[in-house]
Amino acid sequence: MKTKYQSDKSRLARINILIALAAALFVLPSCRHASYTTYQGTGPVVGTGGTVRSIDGIEIWENGTPNRRYTILGVSDQERSGRKDKTDDKELCKLAQKHGGNAIIILTENSGQRGMVKAQIIRYAP
Repeated sequence: MKTKYQSDKSRLARINILIALAAALFVLPSCRHASYTTYQGTGPVVGTGGTVRSIDGIEIWENGTPNRRYTILGVSDQERSGRKDKTDDKELCKLAQKHGGNAIIILTENSGQRGMVKAQIIRYAP
């Protein structure tokens, strides 16, 4: 037979497990994911210029396109939270590096509580 102390201790352990499980279920839906689809098209393209910034050696073109020759490697769709977060851009940069790209062109960015960002992963042509 369990003592009152052992019974309270096991009940507290079960409550802690339930709290941890509830916290995990709350956090998981907020995880973001960026998908990647390979692009199939013509050869190098020359853009017209625009605004650019760089993160981890990857250029991010937000308004316009690079004013040099580049090849489109793929397209990424990324779900973002409503607030501007550098981790979203870093995730896109890692995706670009993984697929051999050295720049990203932001095509569309829907702001709001939850938004989608469509971006091209590109590699500069020699």
